Amino acid sequence: MILTIHALVGAAITTQIRITWLAWLLAFFSHFLLDCIPHHDYSLKGVELGWKNKKFWWVIFKVALDLALGFILIIIFSQNKRNLINIIIGGLLGILPDGFNVISRLLRNQNWKKFLSGAAIEGGLETKTGIVSKTTGFYIQSHESLQFFSKKPQKLWGIINQIIVLLTALILL
Repeated sequence: MILTIHALVGAAITTQIRITWLAWLLAFFSHFLLDCIPHHDYSLKGVELGWKNKKFWWVIFKVALDLALGFILIIIFSQNKRNLINIIIGGLLGILPDGFNVISRLLRNQNWKKFLSGAAIEGGLETKTGIVSKTTGFYIQSHESLQFFSKKPQKLWGIINQIIVLLTALILL
């Protein structure tokens, strides 16, 4: 699912559960549950080309817009402004597994050095060691293997599923 949906659901969970640490834990794990629902993501193709390539910046623009939209919606629709910091943290935790995925790609084969120099980085999500590897393995399994109905739904159904989740999260905020 797109980052906006993950952030909204993480924030919505935080508004519904009074025990903060439990809400944050559930917000984090909601990411994996949401990725089990058939959905359609926008393409990230081009990010591996490095920051010197225009396609890289187009991907960064899409991701930044997605993130901004999610947190703007959280701020606008949140009914409990006094608890807004905790709600935003819930939103951040909802997208954190995608952050682990990015970290794992940068750590693999010292891609971070290539990234800093603007060179193309190697694709692939797997890493061989550490907590990032375990999280990434779980991420890949939930994102690609556990979708209940099909691995690649028709684009329309993938978008409709995300709209339903988005509207539900906005109501719960």
